[in-house]
Amino acid sequence: QSKRVQLARVLSLAAAAEREGVTHLHSPWAFADASVTLLAAQLLGVSYSVQPRASDLHGRTQGRGVCDV
Repeated sequence: QSKRVQLARVLSLAAAAEREGVTHLHSPWAFADASVTLLAAQLLGVSYSVQPRASDLHGRTQGRGVCDV
């Protein structure tokens, strides 16, 4: 993703969450979606969580230990 696209997603999510009065943001996936959610949460000053799936962890760490990531 380009930085502009990611920034647009962050701002869009933050605006929607603020409009709806959301007090916690959750990302059901790691990596790109999680960073968008984290940044939107930081802009709003709300809590944030992420739930990585096995494919998020193992699909990107083949042959490497988790500590090497």
